[in-house]
This record gives sequence, C-alpha cells and structure tokens, in this order.
Amino acid sequence: GRISKIIAQERDGKPTAALILVETFIVSDLKDRRLNMPILLPAERGMALVKPKEIMFEFNAQHDCFTCGCAMESVPILQERIVTDRTEQKVKHSPESRFILNMHALHNAHSIREVLPRSLTSPVPYLQDRLASHTRFAEQLRITGPAKRAATRDKTQETRTQN
Repeated sequence: GRISKIIAQERDGKPTAALILVETFIVSDLKDRRLNMPILLPAERGMALVKPKEIMFEFNAQHDCFTCGCAMESVPILQERIVTDRTEQKVKHSPESRFILNMHALHNAHSIREVLPRSLTSPVPYLQDRLASHTRFAEQLRITGPAKRAATRDKTQETRTQN
C-alpha cells in the first residue's frame, strides 16, 4: 500500500506509540502487457491502520499514465518565487489509481520476489529464438562493421593530412 499518514502519540515529548494509515492496493493476477510488470489496483477496503512493525519493506511503483491517459500540461516556471513567462511540461495525472510495480528497481527486489507469485515476477525472454536472432545480427554486422571501420580509417587519414 501507500503510506498516507503516520500517527504518533507522544508523552513528555517522546514518541510512545505509532500507527500508520495506509492506502491499500491489490496486486492483479495479470501483468501489464506493455511493460510486463505487476499491476496495483485500489483495494475495496480503501484505507487500513497498521503498526509500523507490520510494514515489511518499501518498493517503487509508478502511475500507469499510458493506460490512464494522463496528459502533459504547461506549467509556469518559478524563479525565486516569482512566476516567469517561461513554461515547462509536466504530467497531469488522471485520478485513476492504477500503478505499475517497478520490477527494475534494485532496492528490495528480493523481498518483492518473495511475496509475489512466480507468474508475476518471472522474466520473459526478449527474443523467442535467441540463437537465430544472434546469427542474423552477426550477419548484418559482418556487412556494416567493415564499412564503418573503413569510413573511420578514411576520416582518420583525412584528419592527419589536414594537421
């Protein structure tokens, strides 16, 4: 879930107890088609109060702007708290709460893989027939490689002649 608020009780200026208000999400059984990563959708119960010890780890999730149709908007640039005539492009997120669980993030990747089913974390091969693809790439490089090296050699010779 997403931490919404941390509620701490103090006595004599020292924290004595804490609760965390968390916006809850469910992990979809399906991966995002475009990014091949797990999808987080809002849970029906909405918010939950949990103890700090119940939070297992942090992770990175990004709003699914592609699916939600988020738009770009021009926002004035502030310079020393003064609005300028210049603008910059920023994403205006749609109110839909659909997130992609970032499986490329390095921190806590092992923890994410421990709690999610293998079907959501298993890597998908980029190339279906890896050997055939590598052979095709090598054939193309045998043609373009010598041509590029010859062009580099000619450019080097030209530069040396000019100097």
